[in-house]
Amino acid sequence: MDNCSLAEEITRSVAPIFIYLVIVNFCVIISCLYVALNLIRNTLFHIHLRILLMNVIIAMLFRTSFTTFRALLRLRLLLVAQSPCDFLEELSFCMAISSITLPAVKVVTFTYALITCERVIALYLVETYEQKRNIPLVLIIAALSWYGLPEVLYTSWSGFLYGDSGRFLPYCSSSTAGTVTIWFIFEWTIPVNLFNAIALITLHFVLKKKAKLSLLSTPMLSSRYEMRASLKSLKFILPNIFVTCGVSCLLQAMTIGMMFPAITSLQQAAIIKELSSAIIIPFQYFSFSIICFFRSSELRPRKFKRKRRKETNQLLENEKMDPISAMANMQNFWEMHELQSK
Repeated sequence: MDNCSLAEEITRSVAPIFIYLVIVNFCVIISCLYVALNLIRNTLFHIHLRILLMNVIIAMLFRTSFTTFRALLRLRLLLVAQSPCDFLEELSFCMAISSITLPAVKVVTFTYALITCERVIALYLVETYEQKRNIPLVLIIAALSWYGLPEVLYTSWSGFLYGDSGRFLPYCSSSTAGTVTIWFIFEWTIPVNLFNAIALITLHFVLKKKAKLSLLSTPMLSSRYEMRASLKSLKFILPNIFVTCGVSCLLQAMTIGMMFPAITSLQQAAIIKELSSAIIIPFQYFSFSIICFFRSSELRPRKFKRKRRKETNQLLENEKMDPISAMANMQNFWEMHELQSK
C-alpha cells in the first residue's frame, strides 16, 4: 500500500475518535471556564492561590483548544479531499502542531509544584499571610512556568516556514514527528507530581494538627481564617494532583507500549495513540472541574449549591431540639472544653 492510500485509510479509521474528541473537548472547555469564573468571584482562597489555579486552567484550555483544532482539521479533510494524497501531512507542519501542545503538559505539573510551595509559605506565615498581596511577583512566576513555549514556537514554526517542505507523512502525531521521546513524560512530570503529592499530604496532616491545637488557644482571627482556607483548598487540590500523577504514569506506559513489536502497522499505532490521547488527557482535564465542583462548595454550581442548602435546612428542621436538650448539649461542650484546657 502506498503512502497516499495509507494516509486516507488511517484518517478514516480514526475519524470516530476525532469526533468523540471534539465533543469531549467542548465539555472540558465549558467546565474549565465555569471553574475559572467561580475562582474569579470567590474570595475565600488567597489571591496568590487563585492566580496559580487560573494558570492551570489556562494551560488546560490551551492544549484542549489546539487538539480540538487538529481534530477539526482532519475531519474537514474528509469532506474536502479530492484524492488520497490530500491526506498526507507535511513533516514541518506536523511538528509545529504536535509540539505546540507539549509545554501545556509541563505547565500543569510545575504550576502544581508552585501551588505546593505557596501553600507551605501560607502555613509558615499563617498569622500574616492573609494580608499579604504580591500579585505582580506571582504573575511573573506563573508566566515563567511557560518557559518552554517560546522555544517551541520558534523552533517548530521556523521549521514550518523555512524548513524542508518536501517530506510528507501518512500519519501525524507527537510520536511520529519525533517531538516526544520515551523519557519526556518521566523526566518532567512523574517525579514532580510525586513530590507534589507527598508534600501536600504532609501539609494536610500538619494543618489538621495545627487546627486542633488552635482550638485550645486563642489564635489571631486571620490565622484561623487562613488555616480554614488552606484545608478547604487541599480538599480539591490533592485529588487533582493524584489524578495528574496517574495520568502521567498512563502516558508513560502508552509511550513505551507504542514501541512493542506486537504493533505491526502504522494504522494500529495511530488508533492506539489517538484513542489513548482522546481518553487520558481529557479525563484529567474534565476530572479537574468535577473534583472542584464536588470537593469545594465555593466552586460548585449555584443550582447545586441551593439544592444542597435546601436539603441541609430541611435536615436541621427535622432534627430540632427542645430548649432543655440544647442547653444540656451546650453545657457538655463547655465542660469538655474546660477539661481540654487543663
